[in-house]
Amino acid sequence: MAFIRKIIKKSGTYLAEVEGYRKDGKVKQRVIRYLGKEINGKPEKRIFRSDIHINGVKRSLDVLCINSIAKELGIASIKNKHFLALIYSQLLEKRSISKLEDWLRYC
Repeated sequence: MAFIRKIIKKSGTYLAEVEGYRKDGKVKQRVIRYLGKEINGKPEKRIFRSDIHINGVKRSLDVLCINSIAKELGIASIKNKHFLALIYSQLLEKRSISKLEDWLRYC
């Protein structure tokens, strides 16, 4: 019968699903799978980078959407492109003022 075992180490408490069995008259435990680290009393599942797959990007058209709205409002006709970049970056990211230089390089 399988059960959850807490493994306490210096770095934290880890959880594993184990099952008990007898070998040569002694009770032993066999690890079925590791469940991850326990954080605030709840298990946090370990996710490996190799298990992550990107299915799609949901924010790819944000700049185009903002640009089309700016055209409808007449804002896109502003000659100063740096000023437009400032407006767009404020709409796209919360901390955009500090990252404006990186954002301009990206565009």
